[in-house]
Amino acid sequence: MELLEKLAALVPLPRLHLVRSGGCVAPHSHLRGAIIPTPRQQGVDEEATDPGSPHWSWAQLLKRVFALDMARCPFCQRGALRIIAAITHGEVIRKILRHRKLAADPPPMAPARVRQEAFAWSSA
Repeated sequence: MELLEKLAALVPLPRLHLVRSGGCVAPHSHLRGAIIPTPRQQGVDEEATDPGSPHWSWAQLLKRVFALDMARCPFCQRGALRIIAAITHGEVIRKILRHRKLAADPPPMAPARVRQEAFAWSSA
């Protein structure tokens, strides 16, 4: 039991960083930019990305989740793709799907099945 107690003490708490920085290397320190080298100073050639922006482009998200490179043309693998329209009006979407001979309406949902005996309370 003593061994298990010692091992349990070494397990970090969930959702906490294992390394914490303070002072001028803290994440929100105004001095951090003066002491942390840039990728260019480190000799790393990366794409120019904004490290302060939490927003990912749609192509980056699709590549991360589905392993699809939507930034390149799937046919020639050279050209860049871009969004030309975002269709949100339901009737227009149905019209396009009907023209492509695809199902325009979603399949019907079956009603949820509930076991009645699980909720059979006696009302005595």
